[in-house]
Amino acid sequence: MSEIAPKPGQGQRSGPVPGPKPGSAPSPAAMPGAREVTPEAVREQVAAALSAPAPTSQERVAQFERAHEILYEALGSSRREGK
Repeated sequence: MSEIAPKPGQGQRSGPVPGPKPGSAPSPAAMPGAREVTPEAVREQVAAALSAPAPTSQERVAQFERAHEILYEALGSSRREGK
């Protein structure tokens, strides 16, 4: 089989790619609601989320999901800050 060359206007385009550049992150001051996150504050939030009584397995799952959410938000904040 022989390859067929793409017609003009088809195929890969060269030029700028829309969207944010990889690795670029605005400063927290430029982001509404952004705040600085410290490891101690994250530890406290996770500990508080996991220390509450959870009599059922569904409640325990909800605690772990909340702890994961806290960690995920902190990771996002630290990436925006360039840490």
